[in-house]
Amino acid sequence: TLDSVVEHAVQYMGTIAGLQRSANELVDYIDNAKRLGIVAWQTSEEDSVKLLVSKYGLKVTDMRKQEVFARIPLHKVGSVLHYAEEANQHLVVVETGDADTMEYKYYLYRAASEGQARAVCGTFRQAFELVFQKSVVDNL
Repeated sequence: TLDSVVEHAVQYMGTIAGLQRSANELVDYIDNAKRLGIVAWQTSEEDSVKLLVSKYGLKVTDMRKQEVFARIPLHKVGSVLHYAEEANQHLVVVETGDADTMEYKYYLYRAASEGQARAVCGTFRQAFELVFQKSVVDNL
């Protein structure tokens, strides 16, 4: 369960903002952001961060969990997706936003492997399911 926090060590690539996009449009949007230098092509150990996921949301910290870079409530996370790039690089994209204002942000992270990327997405899925189930029970 996600009554506690699940940690994932990944590498931060950058954040892009704009209109909401489909998964296919998003891949092209990210590639364009890389060409413009908004998002990193490569990452290093200096880009390592911890994603701390719980039923309350996402917290992004340095590896020692001393500095907090972002806090995102779970209800602000629209989607989390994983896609593989050339050279067997696996990206995890966390979409946040507001449907009323049409303002969205995409936080990009490089996972160490396909398995890790799937695990990050799976953790978010568990958090969404837990909150949904609690909501259904509370409304009975």
